[in-house]
Amino acid sequence: MNIRRAGLLLLAAIGSLRGHAQDAGRMSVQDCIAYAKEHQVRYKNVKLDELITKAKNAEITGMALPSVKANGQFVHNAVIPTQVLPGDFIGQPGTTVPVKFSLNYTNQGGISANQILFDGSITVALMARKTIEKMAHLNVERSEIDLKQDVANAYFSVVIASKAIDLLRENVRNIERIETEIKGIYEQGLQERIDVDRITVQKNNMQNELTKAENLFELGQNALKYQMGMPLEQNIVLTDSLNEDMLKAGVADDAFSLDYSVRKEFQMSETNIKLQELDLKRYRFSALPTLAAFGNIGSNTATNKFNEIFNGQYYFSAYYGLNLSVPIFEGLQRVNKVKQARYNVEKAQNDLENLKLGLDLEFRQANITLKNSLKTLANSKATMDLASRVYTVTQIKYREGVGSNLEILDASSQLLVAQTNYFNSMLDAYMSRIALLRATGKL
Repeated sequence: MNIRRAGLLLLAAIGSLRGHAQDAGRMSVQDCIAYAKEHQVRYKNVKLDELITKAKNAEITGMALPSVKANGQFVHNAVIPTQVLPGDFIGQPGTTVPVKFSLNYTNQGGISANQILFDGSITVALMARKTIEKMAHLNVERSEIDLKQDVANAYFSVVIASKAIDLLRENVRNIERIETEIKGIYEQGLQERIDVDRITVQKNNMQNELTKAENLFELGQNALKYQMGMPLEQNIVLTDSLNEDMLKAGVADDAFSLDYSVRKEFQMSETNIKLQELDLKRYRFSALPTLAAFGNIGSNTATNKFNEIFNGQYYFSAYYGLNLSVPIFEGLQRVNKVKQARYNVEKAQNDLENLKLGLDLEFRQANITLKNSLKTLANSKATMDLASRVYTVTQIKYREGVGSNLEILDASSQLLVAQTNYFNSMLDAYMSRIALLRATGKL
């Protein structure tokens, strides 16, 4: 069984995740992950962030498109301003003449248009659109991996808790049968009261452990529903079972390997370097001239009578042109912004190298942890099987009259501890396997 197949078995077709639960109450881990992708708030918000990014990119695209505006203005000059001119204009040197250059009412309207022909900042912003959208999409994919890991961990925690409850219930039934037998012997006067009490104490302890396990099972189900974004009152039945052989696939022959390029974190770090480089280019391009075209058409009129505003003579006007702006000196602001952007590029490159070290560490730790978890699981299983055989033999000896109830109490206690350790080891192994699949980019 290869690693990819083992991973698919572990998470019930991780990577493809096709289909949904046929029965809303019966769900595999695949169904739970599919449900979470539609209902988990954190994941839904990350997808909305991607849509927001696309909308912002569309806004940037709009900056390169023409801007057209319609305008109109009506003015009532309640008190017309007076200008004082030299009398020389009317042949009266040495005097001044007050003149009003406006009429009581003016009305004008028109349409203006502007088109940026070249702007370095806008050019770079347009170049960065795909890179920005790629970063947003990678963030969605990384969040999906987080979702898979969280849901799978919660799912198998509940499955393992369910198996533990089954064994505890069987233990309680066994100790209850022994308690009944000892009580019968005691009533015949062949057993002391303290022997009955010891068995009863052990039974009560097991029932307490069973109650704790049932509570943990319910809490685990609620945690799973929370990770899925499911209402806590909805009932579900988990259908996937445990598979120890799958946990071991590819571990003994060191078939796992690390490829940086498949890790979303690595892809995001590389994309961040590109964004920082584009930011540096933006500040460099800001030293280039900007060129824009403009134009306007309109008409206006003026009169001293209000009723002539709408039926008076209107005068048409039109103009167009180019606007060139050449930056010469900006107080060294651009130079220092370029320096800051260059340093940010270096920081992003350093972050990528540090991320490689972190991914190496994560992979090695996950690999070692899984191997150790599998060894612990094997030891725990062997100990549990041995404790179960000891418990069975102790019961037989007791019924045949060659064993004591103290031996039964000791054997049942050891069995309870061994079973608890086994299921804890099983959970650790599943979580370690999931962590290793993530570390290798196969989750």
